[in-house]
Amino acid sequence: MEKLTELTTDQKWKKARIGVIIFCVIHFFFEILTGNTTSAALPVVVNYFISAWWIKDKYLTKEKPIKSYILTGLTVAGVVFLIRVLLGVIFFSLV
Repeated sequence: MEKLTELTTDQKWKKARIGVIIFCVIHFFFEILTGNTTSAALPVVVNYFISAWWIKDKYLTKEKPIKSYILTGLTVAGVVFLIRVLLGVIFFSLV
């Protein structure tokens, strides 16, 4: 197995992307189960791109040490999802 310090930025992103994709699959099933069958893929795709931007910009370009790239991908995608849910709750409670 390669040492994590020897990985290039693309290799690190490929490892983190696995975690983001795992969360996106879970997120897709959540959208279907909550009744959002007409546009279930849109929030998942938006979550993927925001998570990808966040990981690439905040973690990989600044060379922050990461022990588990898959766990980092899962965590960032989960936080993006929770922010979206929180904003939705705030928005719909005001309307």
